[in-house]
Amino acid sequence: MRMRSFKVAFEVLTVIPMGGASFAEKGGGKAAAWFPVVGGFLACAGAAFILIFRELRQALGSMPETSASGGFVEAALLLGLTTWLTGAFHLDGFADTCD
Repeated sequence: MRMRSFKVAFEVLTVIPMGGASFAEKGGGKAAAWFPVVGGFLACAGAAFILIFRELRQALGSMPETSASGGFVEAALLLGLTTWLTGAFHLDGFADTCD
């Protein structure tokens, strides 16, 4: 039962399919307890992506460590990754707020 709620939470907050029914069909209220865990997973995925990107950048010597453009590139790639993983879920909410 708990694992099913986790899968529902993961499907609601990301585009990664976990198999199963919709949020309403599986008692979505229980899945909400797993939202912070899914958010933690997304944060860890983003942090791992940035660490790997920095290591690759240093190994290739493409940009010096103090380059200002390196931070911009990292931020843009991280935004793209989280937007892709969440299906722009949070950007949609932000756009609705701006309306």
